[in-house]
This record gives sequence, structure tokens and C-alpha cells, in this order.
Amino acid sequence: MDNVFILNLPRRPAKLKHVLSQLHAAGVSAKIVDSIDGDSFTSQEEVERLGARTLPGYCGHKNTLPHLTTGQLGCFMSHFTVWHYMVEHNIPAALILEDDFDFQEDFKRRLGEYLEEARGQDWNLLYLGRSPTEGDIVRVSEHLSQPGYTLWTVGYIFTLDAAKALVDAQVEGRLAPLDHYFSVAMGQGFGGHWNEKALEWSQHIPQVLRGLAITPPLVMPYVGSMFLSDTAMLRNKTMFVTDLPLRDDDPWDEGRANEEAWRQAQDARD
Repeated sequence: MDNVFILNLPRRPAKLKHVLSQLHAAGVSAKIVDSIDGDSFTSQEEVERLGARTLPGYCGHKNTLPHLTTGQLGCFMSHFTVWHYMVEHNIPAALILEDDFDFQEDFKRRLGEYLEEARGQDWNLLYLGRSPTEGDIVRVSEHLSQPGYTLWTVGYIFTLDAAKALVDAQVEGRLAPLDHYFSVAMGQGFGGHWNEKALEWSQHIPQVLRGLAITPPLVMPYVGSMFLSDTAMLRNKTMFVTDLPLRDDDPWDEGRANEEAWRQAQDARD
């Protein structure tokens, strides 16, 4: 694979060290891309200057958080910068990896074989690793399936067609968590089994992705990576975008009203 991009936060040197060891062991070359750090956002006004907005009236579904986190926003926009780069430089396809990946055994050889297997199939998104929440639609070959609603963006191949479709649609102005966004953009989940809002979201998310998934996966998050997540609400500095001050010069709401309401609801449920 000629074009490999790895998203890494500069404040995560341990993750970068792990990335470099994985690349060296697998014999893979890659470009390291500085991710957009959700911790750096200081106001909703700053977010809007990026052109970033959530889906109209966004509210998370039953299996996700009620509001977009600053980490999820940074994650989406980091991937978006790679898609934009692909379009600007006319890159036909790229492997995009997040910095918490582990290559599975014999990665490079198997990837080459599975890409040959995918030749002639109609796809513009190929998952190398995923967490399915619904069954696959169909098995298209020995190692390739058409996925149903699926989670994770730890490793996937995007074609120029996919990158151009999302960049042209200005999807940065209609954000949701990226892995859920991909599933809806593939036209999956409209029965509401995992995401009861999928059909509603589909009014704002263009169905332009034609996904396939490698089975078994070639990329997985490394063990324990969830505890270093920069998107989940596990760290003090990760917060809901809606709890950021509205404007640059507004004081911080240390109470984080939306987060407090969510945590109280969690406690009541427990």
C-alpha cells in the first residue's frame, strides 16, 4: 500500500512509539499526521471557525453519549484532513490508521492478497478492523463481507471516490461520532436495532459509502487502548462540546451542566 496515514496526537508520544514499532515489524512505511486535539478547544465559537457543527438537533442514541465530545470532534476532523489531502493531491486510495492499532499476523502479505480479492468488487471503503453491532449483509468472498452497522475507525482504506464524496458534501458541517457516521453513510442501521436515530440521521448524512470489511480483521486496537481513549468520557479534559463556553471571551462553566446531567442519569440508571 503506497499511501498510509497514521493519526497521532503530539501529546501521545507513547502511542507514537508503539506505532513506529508496529510499522517496523510489519515493514510498512507511513506518514504520521498530527491529529486535531479536542482538548485544545476553548469555545464553541472556535469550533465553528473550523466549519465544524453537529447534525441539526444532534442527540446521541441509546448506545452512545447524549452529546458529541471534544475528542470525538477532534477525531472526525482529523480524519477529514486526510480525506481533504487525498482530494487535493488526487491520491487514488489510502490506508488510514488511528494510533492505537495492532497489526495482526503477517499483515503486509495478507493485505496484498485481500486487496486482490477485492478487485472487481464495488467498494470505496474497506474496513481492516471493526466491531460489528449487527450481522453482515452478505459474504462476498472468502475474506470479504458487506458489513451491517459497525463501530471503530481504527483502520480502513478509503478510495478517492469516498474522500471526494464526503469533502464535496461538506460533512464537517453535520457531524456525529465518526464510526456511526460511516455506518449511516453506508445506508446501514435504519431498522433501529443499534441506533434508533439512524434513519433520522440519514436525512443529513449522505449515503455515499459502499463498504466492505476484511474478515477476520487485519487491524485491531491494542489491549488496554480504551483506557487511553481521547474520545470517550474517561478523562477529565474530555468534555461535551455543548459544555464549552459559547464565545472565546465567555467564562468557563466549571460545572459542565450537560455532563453533570448525563452522570446523574447514569447514576439513577445504576
